[in-house]
Amino acid sequence: MLARAFNSSKQSEAKGKRKKEKEKEKEKEKEISNKVKTYFDISK
Repeated sequence: MLARAFNSSKQSEAKGKRKKEKEKEKEKEKEISNKVKTYFDISK
């Protein structure tokens, strides 16, 4: 019983980590797209 609770907490922890990593990736993509936009705006 205890092991099951421990495993489920580990799984939810892993899910949280994955979610945070995905959010970080989205932030990076936003930054990159913004940099690209400003670069093209400057080069016009």
